[in-house]
Amino acid sequence: MVKFGLIGCGAAARYHADVIRGLGHRVTAVAARPDSPHLERFARDYEVTRAFTDWREMVSHAPVDALIVAASWDQIERLAAEVIETGLPVLLEKPLALSREHAEAILSAACGHEPHVMVGYNRRFYDFIPHLKDLIDRSRLLAVELNCPDALRANLAREGERLRDHILFYKTSHWLDLAQYLSGPLEIVEMFCRSDGVLAYNGLLQTREGVPVHLLANFDAPAHICLTFTFEGFLCQLSPAEVFRRYEGMASVEPTGQGASRRYEPHLKEECVTDTTYKPGLVNQLRHFIEGCVEGRSVEFRGCTLQEAVRVTRLCEQMTRESVVTSAASSRA
Repeated sequence: MVKFGLIGCGAAARYHADVIRGLGHRVTAVAARPDSPHLERFARDYEVTRAFTDWREMVSHAPVDALIVAASWDQIERLAAEVIETGLPVLLEKPLALSREHAEAILSAACGHEPHVMVGYNRRFYDFIPHLKDLIDRSRLLAVELNCPDALRANLAREGERLRDHILFYKTSHWLDLAQYLSGPLEIVEMFCRSDGVLAYNGLLQTREGVPVHLLANFDAPAHICLTFTFEGFLCQLSPAEVFRRYEGMASVEPTGQGASRRYEPHLKEECVTDTTYKPGLVNQLRHFIEGCVEGRSVEFRGCTLQEAVRVTRLCEQMTRESVVTSAASSRA
């Protein structure tokens, strides 16, 4: 049994605590800010015997085998370096940081602790991802399309206007990490941005092999979230993220009513839905974290490393900067 210390006691911490308990491990200590309204209830609900208002005190006085940092999205970069320096295995919720500078400083401070650190991009651990990655690795990829119209207004209402400048790190980074994990590092070819009442990032990226990646990040758009990989002869799609479908060939559908005409639809060859007993991906992620980062067993590392988290942070920052430059040039024209 692994004894976990949690930093944070909000919704994300509860997702992790549910999985920890479900897999037969324990949360033995929790730490939150002194004015947290949730700390006492969290400790009671998960039968945590040691609750602290200073995570450093928790590490010093509570025997834990590993730490999970599930603090607020804008606090992780402030905590990460010092938590990693404790030498304990650490699972950090995303985003690692809200700027490339801070992300690179965390990586620099890690000082050899990197093998014991994972960043929580849990979509890598959906049940079908190894199968999809294998298809990508052994097939000829022609194009990728990522349409992620995440909710902006609802998130701003909950988190405040301070989130607006960091929405790519907070929301879109989840998708960018998954796309880079599956198809390799991405670089920007051209980006376009709108911020006049709406927030939208649209552009063309590409893989190292030159495969085009079409990005549509139009926040609050009435569109389906979708990640599509087009190959020679077949297509794989995640829409929603928790459902994998593979299409091959086209099926002819005969008309069925007045005014209808024959239509052609992609032929579904395969479908898989990831387990949703807990928050999707967290069970596989925790198992992998324990095997690789806590116990040090030899496993193929599938989790997001610090280096990969820096890469996705850098991409988010570059998208913002490239977009501003492109928009300014367009307006002058």
